[in-house]
Amino acid sequence: MSRSPRSEVLQSIVEAAGEDALRGLLAARGGLRAYFPSPKLLAKRGESHWLAQAVGMPAATKIASVFPNGGEVDLPLGERSNRGAYQSRVRALCLSGVSSNAIAAAADCNRRTIFRYRAKMRKEGLL
Repeated sequence: MSRSPRSEVLQSIVEAAGEDALRGLLAARGGLRAYFPSPKLLAKRGESHWLAQAVGMPAATKIASVFPNGGEVDLPLGERSNRGAYQSRVRALCLSGVSSNAIAAAADCNRRTIFRYRAKMRKEGLL
């Protein structure tokens, strides 16, 4: 099975903190838009920041160095991808008016998938 190439940001994270840190990051926030703190903000928040909780403070510090001024990234699902499990949940949640981030988290899928589902549903006249 071929894998798509990593984005520059993900590759930078791997180079800074390693594969295990990337796996921890994707397990915690895969499929969602994640805010990465600047090194200064991470130092201020310490172990209470979600990034430190997801990958540990040493790896979080290395990851924060990739984002000197902080930044947002839409993360891929990684190993959490499960197409069959989210399709019906996504449709139901879209119809209920829940936010894209909330649907992505609940359905265990990428938020960009939610945008595609909503566009398709609008085209079909369901939204």
